[in-house]
Amino acid sequence: MNSHNFPLNQQLIRELIPHAGDMCLLDAVLSADENSIECSSTSQLAVDNPLRKQGKLSALCGIEYAAQAMAIHGGLTAQTLNVANEPKHGYIVALSAIDTFVDTLESYECLYVYCERLMATPGGSKYNFKISAHRSNGIDSVDNSLVEGSALVSLAA
Repeated sequence: MNSHNFPLNQQLIRELIPHAGDMCLLDAVLSADENSIECSSTSQLAVDNPLRKQGKLSALCGIEYAAQAMAIHGGLTAQTLNVANEPKHGYIVALSAIDTFVDTLESYECLYVYCERLMATPGGSKYNFKISAHRSNGIDSVDNSLVEGSALVSLAA
């Protein structure tokens, strides 16, 4: 990851993930290393956010924010390792230990998405994630946690 200067803006994010238009939810990658990534977002404030229902953005939508951060992390890791045949698409195949501490996310000025990769194999990865309203110092930091959980991501060739 040493070849990147952080933060990375949304234009660079869009080069790493397949999400287009308003579905690219993250604004910036604040930091990343071999096993973790922290991103920020203000897309939850947009009244036309594609995940909003009846003007509200369910806290469970935080899982999509985390999934995009994981995808970016996978793309950055592949670039760093210079892996030519790295799979292009990841799919969440299992979620566990999902905790929501709020009902909705649209009232927070900025969301911070922190993901920590616990395991990586050629076929996928396991991540813990946390969405907070304040910058984190990692998964275990105590601050305004909004959504937390774990995801198992399968990679497709």
